Amino acid sequence: MPVALTYLIEVLATLFAGACLLRAYCNVHGVPLHGPLGGAVAGLTSWAVLPLRRVLPKLGRIDLASLLVAVLIKGIQFAVQNAWLGGGVLVWLEMTAVGMVQLVCTLITVVMIAMVLASWIRVEPLADDWLQRVCAPLLKPLQRVMPPLGNVDLTPLVWTLGAQMFSRSLEHWQDQWLQRTLML
Repeated sequence: MPVALTYLIEVLATLFAGACLLRAYCNVHGVPLHGPLGGAVAGLTSWAVLPLRRVLPKLGRIDLASLLVAVLIKGIQFAVQNAWLGGGVLVWLEMTAVGMVQLVCTLITVVMIAMVLASWIRVEPLADDWLQRVCAPLLKPLQRVMPPLGNVDLTPLVWTLGAQMFSRSLEHWQDQWLQRTLML
């Protein structure tokens, strides 16, 4: 499969599955999908999530429909790549599971960077408030043990670095595993 096509499929799947995962996260933490950013997430995902929600209702605050769409999209992405690689079902399942964990790491990185940038530049108050509400459940526990350095809160940096280090380690492990598995 050409590299450009693989990259395009990965980007589109990551954007859409990431939006679905962010929608599910917002539902769990009670962050409304209003305003410019929340509305964009809702607008991007509603066509796939809302019809599925009729058959797969929420489980408490957990939006099963959004989670399922995210997993299905990443599963389709890796099914296409796996078909090209010639791997079996085990390889596809592993690629999908690792891809979902990496998607979580990417989302953490993106929302943390967006929140920091929004604090440096003037953004619409609704967008800034939404980013603060999305990041708060992750930041608050770490802020209890890591106070700000002067006026600088380093917890977004810790989350970003931690997510990226974990994602890179997982990627390295996956490359090693795939090489061993596909060589057999």
